[in-house]
Amino acid sequence: MNHNAPVKEERQLLHRAHYLPVLNIFYDFFASLPETGQLLQVLEVNGTMIALMLGMGSEVLHLLHFEEAEVSRNRDWDGGYVEFSEMSHDGFSLLFASMIMFVLIYLYAAMADFTDSRGMRNHSAFTAWWSWGRFCIFAVMLYEHYGAWVLVTVF
Repeated sequence: MNHNAPVKEERQLLHRAHYLPVLNIFYDFFASLPETGQLLQVLEVNGTMIALMLGMGSEVLHLLHFEEAEVSRNRDWDGGYVEFSEMSHDGFSLLFASMIMFVLIYLYAAMADFTDSRGMRNHSAFTAWWSWGRFCIFAVMLYEHYGAWVLVTVF
């Protein structure tokens, strides 16, 4: 009987995703069950980045004064002002949506302690929460990065 077969099989499964430089971070965070402290730290960094990008987004919305915007709108023969106007609002909306999702996820993760009546960590409750929570966190990251990309391409 070969007792090393499950270890070798697991190593083969991990080989592709776990050993690639950037993908291993996402693999470790999304495929395995993180600690609550690790989850809150990732959310705190994400929240800081979203807040900084929202500050940038609000500045993009106010790049042109009203008079300059009116002149640009009247001289808009190639559609540049309309594209700027739409993309700046879209990028800001994506960042604002990611901030709202972030706040809801962070509040729930910070309030829920996932302990049972004996004070022990309830692994099944955290596993159930993480089964849908990981997709919400991924959506926050996706909206955050796409919104930032849209705002950067506006310039």
